[in-house]
Amino acid sequence: MKGAVVLYTVPAAGHLAPMVSLAKLFQKHGFSATVVTFNIHPLRPGQADQDVSSLSLANPSISFHVLPQITLGEEFANLKPNLVMPTILQAQNMNLYRYITELSKTGSVRAIMLDMFCSAALDIARQLSIPTYFFTPSGASTFAFFLNLLEFDACSALSLKDYGNNPINFPGLPPVLASDCPIFS
Repeated sequence: MKGAVVLYTVPAAGHLAPMVSLAKLFQKHGFSATVVTFNIHPLRPGQADQDVSSLSLANPSISFHVLPQITLGEEFANLKPNLVMPTILQAQNMNLYRYITELSKTGSVRAIMLDMFCSAALDIARQLSIPTYFFTPSGASTFAFFLNLLEFDACSALSLKDYGNNPINFPGLPPVLASDCPIFS
């Protein structure tokens, strides 16, 4: 084996399944692969354990690991919906650090692949001096939309709400009605 690759993802089927496919690709090139995820407490307690159990049975050559459950304080109940996942991911960083450190004792971790939502783990990778890459499990159109949405937001003095039902033109995509765009608060 050339070493190990850790693939860290959020526990959603649309993210876990593509990470498993990517893990298989790494294995074809001589790397061992471990898919790491976590339970989203209290949103879906225990769901990641169930999903990983099924994926593990179907893919016995891939290692899977579910990080320990975290406990979030009272402030968690008052978070805006768009801050729930980043808060959980940040709280999981110490568990991820411990796991990768333990994994490194049995072999060389050559790279970390982070799900597009797992950017909080970039600090862990830097601390461990492991090359890190991001993986976007969605199609190119979705990726292009979100990249362009960031640019649009940075360059526009108006909010998406201000555009109403008017179309917004993003390079490489058909016009998108502003009213169909996600609005982050």
